[in-house]
Amino acid sequence: MQTEPIKLYKLCKKYDIKTKILPKNRAAEHTKLDYMAERNAAIRLCGKDGVKEWKKEAVYGKRSYIEGFFSRLKQIFGFSFRNRSEVNREKELLIKCYLLNKFTDIGMAKFEVVS
Repeated sequence: MQTEPIKLYKLCKKYDIKTKILPKNRAAEHTKLDYMAERNAAIRLCGKDGVKEWKKEAVYGKRSYIEGFFSRLKQIFGFSFRNRSEVNREKELLIKCYLLNKFTDIGMAKFEVVS
């Protein structure tokens, strides 16, 4: 294993940060290193149930949904705020989020179960 990932796992262990790092294919467990416990658990889960199940359990990929949301928000409304005060910026952001959700509702397809 390279030194950079080792440093990362040590820091995460030191600050009690839960890691969501997908182990590489055929990754080996490091049972003697206590800071690799979460990685070892991820390797075992991927080996037993598969990567898809690990991604579900670790909620891996949530970041891409959030990035997509902010990308749409910026594309529709622009990058900057119009208001200067923090209170008004908060209200502006809430209004923009509300409108974006309304746009999504309007654009969503409606389905009916026909028996």
